[in-house]
Amino acid sequence: MQLLSLIKDAKSILIVCHKKPDGDTLGAGFALWQLCRALSKPADIAADTSHPPPYGFIPDFDALNRPAQKKYDLVFAVDCAEAARMGKFADYAQSAVCVNIDHHKTNDYFGKHNYVIPELSSTCEALYGLLKKEGVFAAGAFSPETVKKIAYSLFVGLSTDTGHFMHSSVTAQTFITAAELAATGIDFHRIGQSLYRANSVQKTKLIAAAIQSMRFFRNDEICVLTVSLADIEKTGCLSSDTEGLIDFGMNISAVQVAVLITQQNEKLYKVSFRSKGLDVSNVAGVFGGGGHVRASGCIVSGYYEDVVDKVVKAVTDFM
Repeated sequence: MQLLSLIKDAKSILIVCHKKPDGDTLGAGFALWQLCRALSKPADIAADTSHPPPYGFIPDFDALNRPAQKKYDLVFAVDCAEAARMGKFADYAQSAVCVNIDHHKTNDYFGKHNYVIPELSSTCEALYGLLKKEGVFAAGAFSPETVKKIAYSLFVGLSTDTGHFMHSSVTAQTFITAAELAATGIDFHRIGQSLYRANSVQKTKLIAAAIQSMRFFRNDEICVLTVSLADIEKTGCLSSDTEGLIDFGMNISAVQVAVLITQQNEKLYKVSFRSKGLDVSNVAGVFGGGGHVRASGCIVSGYYEDVVDKVVKAVTDFM
């Protein structure tokens, strides 16, 4: 796949981040958007989300979800393991030339062009390798300002999807990628401050509620945290503010698997898994979900206590 050629030959481009976007999908998406701008190609970037994600410090972030065209001849799906993750934009995967850029091992290769590298820490690490191969970061290829904006966005995704370089998916190559991105002159200190030291009072109250909800199973090896719709409303938070809450379970030494159960409606729950060793993609697969070995998710329906019982049993069975 010749990425630059695809962009240069396209008349209209749509970049789609996955539903309820995180730093990796947005970082990769905006890196591509900046590249399209630098090549003087009209491009829109979008995500199926009802709330603005907390990544407003990414350069030109206000371009997200501006009025889009009804038809495109080139569509990028970034960090989407399947077309359904594109949400309301999924049909574009069939109506245009679709480039699928991802790092999930469960990716079903739905694009006409698929650049999927499961062994890498993030989609941003995969995209950096592709852009570097095509000479985007070569001296003089693009203006220093463009290169810095692309690198800035990629560093956001690299940091968030690795737990700021603490997840087991991190390799020596991940650190090399981080160093090369930092060498472009980006303010990576500001990225760290914006990501990890900028909680609102509302988010802090939600953290407190999540910690208060902790329940432990199997001799404290399984920690379940819960965020209800009432918690979201009481604290004045958005659903996107639940990102990172699961780490408070993972920070406990005895815990091997942390589970975050987030209520979506009366009998529907989003369930996220994090692990220190167990392949939780198998656990998520029990409920039709998937993801990575140590970070996966699914949707489970039912009464809350039944959901907890089913999820804990699934984790225990695989343990």
